[in-house]
Amino acid sequence: MLIDSHCHLEYKGLVEDQAAILDRAREAGVGGFLNISTRESEWRQVVGTAEREGDVWASVGIHPHE
Repeated sequence: MLIDSHCHLEYKGLVEDQAAILDRAREAGVGGFLNISTRESEWRQVVGTAEREGDVWASVGIHPHE
C-alpha cells in the first residue's frame, strides 16, 4: 500500500474534482492521504475532508511568514 504523505486536496483546480481524484489514486493503489493546509483559512476544509474520507488525515498549520 502507498501513502501520499503530502497532498493539497483543497487547492483550486483539485477541490472541484476531489472525489474523482481520490478515486483514481485509490484505484492506483494509494491507501492513505495526508492532506496539508498552508493557511488558517483552509483548516476547516482540510479537517472536513478527513472527517468525510476514512483514508484521509489532516495536517493543519501555517507557513511561518503568514
